[in-house]
Amino acid sequence: MRRLSVTVPSAWGVSPGQNLLLFAVSLPNGSYATHDVIATAANTIEVGVTAPLLAIGAGYSINARLVRINT
Repeated sequence: MRRLSVTVPSAWGVSPGQNLLLFAVSLPNGSYATHDVIATAANTIEVGVTAPLLAIGAGYSINARLVRINT
């Protein structure tokens, strides 16, 4: 598992301490999985991802939906 840092648009209003969920909408072929999501700074989230080993220089993208839980 690895952790990816992702910058999100400022219009989304993501800030540290918010309760967030991340749902994969579609996944590339292979054994990919998304796990937890944490807002680490304003407009920045960290996502836990399990992905198969990639060749050097290879990349992937995961279409996902980010949901903020208002409590």
